[in-house]
Amino acid sequence: MIRLIGAKADFFVAKNFGLDASAMSHRRRLKADNLTGAEAWFLSPEDVILYKLSYYRQGGELSQKHPFDIFKMLSVVSDQLDLDYMKKWAAEIGVADLWETLWDEFQKPF
Repeated sequence: MIRLIGAKADFFVAKNFGLDASAMSHRRRLKADNLTGAEAWFLSPEDVILYKLSYYRQGGELSQKHPFDIFKMLSVVSDQLDLDYMKKWAAEIGVADLWETLWDEFQKPF
């Protein structure tokens, strides 16, 4: 039994090609519960960001939920991102313009 209090998880069926296949090969097994030591597989931050960019595009770029989530993620992991991977896959899935805009905006000084 995994105790995830205050956590949310998204589940999807991954295809055996494209970003889905790449994301599954980059997934990470991490401790999901400190109390029990239970572990679970998690997508890399890069892949979560790429999926959020794709969902944002598919939703007509109306809701600011995904860009807001991405900014929160960048504030924690920006120095750890594989930017070449991000650039390659953003172009591949048709969101390179969104990624470049968000990344440029994130890097601006406050």
